[in-house]
Amino acid sequence: MSETFSDEDRNRLAPFFTNVDHPVFGLKLPQEVAGALFSRYSRSAKSLRRTFLDEFLGDGLIPSRPAEEDPQAVRKARDFYDRVLIGYGDDSVAQLGGAHVAVERVSNVAVQVLEESRIGVAFLEKSTRYVRFDQRGEDGDWLFHREEKLMASPHREAFLALMRLLFETYAAQIEPMAQHIRRLLPIEAAELRHPGTGEPIRWEEAGRDPDLRKVADRAYAATVRAQACDVMRSYLPGATLTNLGIFASGQAFEHLLNRLYSEELGECRCLAEAIRRELDQLIPSFVKRSRRSDYLVAARERAAEGAGRLGASRGGAGGPSVALVDHDPDAETRILSALLYPHAEEGLGPLRERVRAFPPPSADASSSSRSRRGGTGGTSR
Repeated sequence: MSETFSDEDRNRLAPFFTNVDHPVFGLKLPQEVAGALFSRYSRSAKSLRRTFLDEFLGDGLIPSRPAEEDPQAVRKARDFYDRVLIGYGDDSVAQLGGAHVAVERVSNVAVQVLEESRIGVAFLEKSTRYVRFDQRGEDGDWLFHREEKLMASPHREAFLALMRLLFETYAAQIEPMAQHIRRLLPIEAAELRHPGTGEPIRWEEAGRDPDLRKVADRAYAATVRAQACDVMRSYLPGATLTNLGIFASGQAFEHLLNRLYSEELGECRCLAEAIRRELDQLIPSFVKRSRRSDYLVAARERAAEGAGRLGASRGGAGGPSVALVDHDPDAETRILSALLYPHAEEGLGPLRERVRAFPPPSADASSSSRSRRGGTGGTSR
C-alpha cells in the first residue's frame, strides 16, 4: 500500500523519482539534496515524497524541474561499465557509482535483515524516538506487516489480535505518558539553549523575548515527545511498519540484493525484487548480476540441520534470557597498553607486562573517576 497523490502532485514528483505509485522507489536528485531529504525524513511521520513536496520542491532548494539527462552520455557510461564489469570482472568499478533508494512500509524484522549489510551501505531509519506510531493506515488498521506464511497459518487470528492490542495500548498511553513527563519535567526546569550561540539559557530569559519563547516552546515540545516515545516504543512489535532511507555503492547494492534474494523470509525476497526494479532505472549496470545465492541458501540449511541434530534448534528447552557467554579478561591491559604505546619507548610486549603489573585501583580512585564522568557509573544517553 502506498500513499495516494493528486494528479498535480504526481506530475510534480515524476521527474525526481523512479515511480510515484509504489512504496519502494529511487531518487533522481543531486546527492546533497537526497542526503538532506533522508535526514529530514527520519524525523517525520510523513512519507519521503510528501516531505519532498512540502518542504523541498519549489522552496529554493532545488528547481521545479531537474536538468534534462543526456541520453547519449548515459548510454555511453553504461556501455563502459558493462564492458569493465562483465568483460574484465573488475568489481571495484561498481564502487564508483551509487544510488539513494527509499523503502517504505517495511517491517522492522526486514529492516534488521537489510541493516546487517553495513559495509558500503548507509541507512537512516524512521525514528521510533522522534515519531509517534499511533497512526492508522488508509484501511483503518494499525501499521504492521502481515507475513504471507503467517497469515496462511493457524496462528493468523492470534497474531492479528496481539498486534492490535499492542498498538491500541500504545495509542491509548502515549498522550498520558507525555503529560506525566511534563509534570516530572516542567518547562521551567528543562535545559534550553540559545538558537544562535548554543549557550544554555534560563526559561525566564527566553520568556522575555517573543522569538526565543517560540524556539523554547518548540524545543520543549520535542523533548517531551522524544521522552514519551522513548518509553512507549517498548510496545512496538517487530512487525511494525517503518520507512528506511538507503544509500549504497553499486557493489554494495549487488551484495545486499544477493542476500535478500536468498532469505527465507518472503518479505525480504519481495524487497529484493522491488529494490532491483528501481535500481535498474538508476544504476542498471551495477546490479545486473544480482540473484539468489545457492551458496547462502545451502549454508543456512546446513546450519539449521546441524543445530537440529545437536538439539539446539529454536523452541528447545528454556533458559535464562540473558547470559554472559564470553569475555576478554585481558581487555583492560590491551586497551591501556595501546593507549600508552605511541608515547612509550619500549615494545608493546614489555609494555603489556608493565601494565599488567599495575596495582588495582583503590575505592577512592574509582569514586573520583566516576565523579569526573558525571555519574555513578555507566553512560548517560
